[in-house]
Amino acid sequence: MPVCLGDFVDTARPISASSTLSHVVELFQNDPSAQYFILVRDKRPAGLISRTLAFDFAVSAGAGNQVNLPIGELISARALILKAETPIQYF
Repeated sequence: MPVCLGDFVDTARPISASSTLSHVVELFQNDPSAQYFILVRDKRPAGLISRTLAFDFAVSAGAGNQVNLPIGELISARALILKAETPIQYF
């Protein structure tokens, strides 16, 4: 079953696409119950940021680069559709 942005409107707070990765990580650390934030670009929902995804990005980027990465450049609203036989290297 696909996950839709509308499913999270009442439970996830919005966050600007220009927010840095370090800011998003800090928000998740300060709110242990938050599992998602809704990425907002041009006053419209543009993606969903999960706690796990944010921390994965943070580990990959390293502490020094997190302050320079806008979260909007890392998150997309496009659906990722893969076939069962798609190799991990594809994405």
